[in-house]
Amino acid sequence: MKFTEITSTKQLALLLKVLYPKFDTHVIPTKLIQEIEPKMNQIIIINLDNIGSGTHWTMTLINNERWGIYFDSYAVDPPDLVLNYLKKAKKNGIVKDIIMTTEEIQTFKNKWCGWACICFLDLIINWNQTPWNAVNGMTGATILKYGKQLFRKYLSKI
Repeated sequence: MKFTEITSTKQLALLLKVLYPKFDTHVIPTKLIQEIEPKMNQIIIINLDNIGSGTHWTMTLINNERWGIYFDSYAVDPPDLVLNYLKKAKKNGIVKDIIMTTEEIQTFKNKWCGWACICFLDLIINWNQTPWNAVNGMTGATILKYGKQLFRKYLSKI
């Protein structure tokens, strides 16, 4: 298998399990988020297409700082189901703040949104970046370079 900009559900699920074994991780279509109970150290990569093979990957993260973070590389507001999940986490005291990225780092012609989610997670979890600093440091070139490294290390043999 060779590297492509497009990521599959299987690839993202495997990467989450390998990179973040201490987190509760999910890779799902938007409509399934209502079935997941929010908890600390939880990552959900969400495909905004509920019926087809996929349109765009976004993600939520509940981290140790008790932030409920929504990341979209297009900087679009989350769907109502995702926002309701984050509001539920806040209402239940799991998160103290809901943070949404507002910096567009990808245009609609690019296909690397799955890699952008993984890169954003790495900057937040492993490099202790704030969501604002993480987004400011991301470019298409750095995301694809990082994606290729992860692909070679973990995915090239599947």
